[in-house]
Amino acid sequence: MLRFLDASGKDVLARRDGIWSSAAVAQRLVDALAAAKRPVPAYLANLARELGAPRAQALFTMYCFWEGEAAFGALDGVLATSAVDVPPAVSGSGKVEEGVLVEYDPSVVDRATLAATWKHLACANRDLSDDRAALAAATPAKASDRKHALRATPQWQLPMTPLQQARSNAAFASGGDPLASLSPRQQLLARRLPDASEWARAHLAKLDPAESLGRFASYFDAVAALFTQSSAEPPIDR
Repeated sequence: MLRFLDASGKDVLARRDGIWSSAAVAQRLVDALAAAKRPVPAYLANLARELGAPRAQALFTMYCFWEGEAAFGALDGVLATSAVDVPPAVSGSGKVEEGVLVEYDPSVVDRATLAATWKHLACANRDLSDDRAALAAATPAKASDRKHALRATPQWQLPMTPLQQARSNAAFASGGDPLASLSPRQQLLARRLPDASEWARAHLAKLDPAESLGRFASYFDAVAALFTQSSAEPPIDR
């Protein structure tokens, strides 16, 4: 049982059993803060949604998926974006098409809003969201084309969830605050990146940033460990 008590020892929320999953714990934290009339940090609210929200997919092709990922990533309710290649066999155009696969919470943002955002892009091409063959056949674009604006910065190596990556990528593309969706620990790592030692930077460059929730925890631990080494750092592998 997960309980939250006020200063007098009374339960902030009614007791409830069966809170075992990460999604349930995150939502319980959100509910407890709301019940106590305390602000809910954006990173916690986003995590609860990312872990437990209903999910739907939409697929839009365009002539520049860099622009598409940045536009969709800024929308509330979008849980993840991915630049993808749609093969000729299903694109209907006889060639590989650039596309963006959007995972979203339909209780927050609907398909019509996604489509309107896509149509507003000068590079918009086709909406393949109802094409099951296209959804199944779409494959991740090459690494340098995924989250392009974010990858062009040192912040790409920060441990982030897919939702945070989508938000940060959109912020870098639009001139917004790329750290707004991050937790205090993540922001601390972000501030330490510019002053990282040569040893830490070299080893950080060898790590493959997580692009899924499943790899987030292990990647976070690996990055954090680089900033907690003693000052007597071992020599860099040449």
